[in-house]
Amino acid sequence: MIKEYIWQDKPCLELNTPLGQLQISLWGGQLLQWVPKNAAPVFWLSRIPPQPGKPIRGGIPVCWPWFGGKEGYESHGWARTSLWTLEHSDEQSLTLSLSGSLKHLPENSRYEIKQRFVLNDTLTQILSFKHEHPSPVFFQTALHSYFSVSHPSNVQLKGLEDKTYKDKLANYAVKRTPNSIDANLPWDATISNMEGWELHDSGLNRLIKCQPSNADTTVLWHPSDQTTQAMTDIHPGGNSEYLCLETANLEDISVPPGQQVTLAHTISVTTP
Repeated sequence: MIKEYIWQDKPCLELNTPLGQLQISLWGGQLLQWVPKNAAPVFWLSRIPPQPGKPIRGGIPVCWPWFGGKEGYESHGWARTSLWTLEHSDEQSLTLSLSGSLKHLPENSRYEIKQRFVLNDTLTQILSFKHEHPSPVFFQTALHSYFSVSHPSNVQLKGLEDKTYKDKLANYAVKRTPNSIDANLPWDATISNMEGWELHDSGLNRLIKCQPSNADTTVLWHPSDQTTQAMTDIHPGGNSEYLCLETANLEDISVPPGQQVTLAHTISVTTP
């Protein structure tokens, strides 16, 4: 069952099923929260309202058609600061869409993005896109997931050990992840990873698993307290309440006109 409501002046949708609840903002096409049946909320959401025209901090923002900064354009692209449309819904899923012209390219560069959210005992998020530009276009995309945790020091990560990554905090130096990742440290790492990972949270006594599809990177992001103090959209103490683990394609995918590209992940929550 779909319910429409307003949150922070943003039009939102709520999908309720016997297995849980999803809350999604049409602004940004952004999943705000997933609450599995008889379980705690899975994602973190800042208590500070977003400024007009700015992205929502928390949940799963969509980074598209690029990741990071691009001179003269929005950081992480414009998908997370655009108003999406509900295209379809049923008892267990809903589909959103966004279309327009690629802002950074000449005319005749129409695009269409779709997101499908499927709620069973797991959550599956599927993002697909295509374009009509006459030449191939390079894209990057990420599902920028803010997972709610009791505290990063209580987190143990599995599946991301001994992998190559670029460390933004060290001028993009190429390194190897350690055999035991300290999630409480500041991280801004793009990890080469096409496989799944596990997040063990001893404070909440839960295990979160993520299985990506058509992804080449897992982004691990946890800013320092000093960095967070300069971020006006994170409430006091909020930096100790989440850990970002993002399913992404960051290797500049060349997409011919009319070809559809898909990025997805399936997330499960259990008691270890």
